[in-house]
Amino acid sequence: MILGRIAQGETVNHLETVRLRKDGKLVNVSVTVSPITDDQGTIVGTSKIARDSTERHQQQLARDAAALALRDKNQQLERSNRNLEDFAYVASHDLKSPLRGIDNAAKWLEEDLHDLSDESRKIFGLMRNRINRMEKLLDDLLTYSRAGRTDTAISETNVADIFDSIIEILSPPVHIKVRVEGVLPVIVTASAQLEQVLRNLINNAIKHHDKQSGEVVLSGKQVGHFVEFIVRDDGPGILPQFHKKIFQLFQTLKRRDEVEGSGMGLAIVKKLVEQQNSCITVHSNGNGTGTEFRFQWPTLEATYDVKETTHA
Repeated sequence: MILGRIAQGETVNHLETVRLRKDGKLVNVSVTVSPITDDQGTIVGTSKIARDSTERHQQQLARDAAALALRDKNQQLERSNRNLEDFAYVASHDLKSPLRGIDNAAKWLEEDLHDLSDESRKIFGLMRNRINRMEKLLDDLLTYSRAGRTDTAISETNVADIFDSIIEILSPPVHIKVRVEGVLPVIVTASAQLEQVLRNLINNAIKHHDKQSGEVVLSGKQVGHFVEFIVRDDGPGILPQFHKKIFQLFQTLKRRDEVEGSGMGLAIVKKLVEQQNSCITVHSNGNGTGTEFRFQWPTLEATYDVKETTHA
């Protein structure tokens, strides 16, 4: 093949092949063969350069093996994610059915037993509260398993509109003022996921506020191809030793009877932010000094819409 191409006046460049050395060992080589011509252009011979490519060949084999291993890991991860979502779906739907049955049975008993003592009625109330909490936990488990895998459509998004929608949904108590500081941008991004992150952070700040009056403030500033969002409040704050714990599944810093929640809100936030190749940080010294959450969110383009909103 090489001689045939040389006879046509071609040069064979970097032909990867195997050659036998004088010591009898096979070696990977990269061969370049060129025709040699006389003054009249007649091919009178060939020039050959053979470079030992064993190391490069081994490196390529290692890269191929790593790529294959990575593909297998990704396939395993996809199967694990599907299994997790399947489990969460079963837990969220199938386990809710008996919970509703227990809740209904508790209601019927409470209605039929007219001479219940105050203590018994209190126990029935606690039972139904625990049932409702379990249903919320199952819903949040499903949300966590699907975080970042649904509603990923990219569109132009006015973050101020997201803020208005969040306030409408959360309906903050009158003693907590939730407002925007500065101007929120218009960006091109996965708006549903961004809204979920901001809603969880704002709701968390409202839910854990422990003062007679206070505020929650959202701001967003363009930083290169990202928007840096800050959600801060003047509530109780979070002691530094708990800054990592709050992002773990099923973790709350207060007793479940004191604050409603499954302990999964910040875990969902962390997962969604990390899927955007970013991170979220918490800044607080605790002891009533308030809390500030910061994260960066990618955007394809950004303009600014002059709008500042306050909700009280």
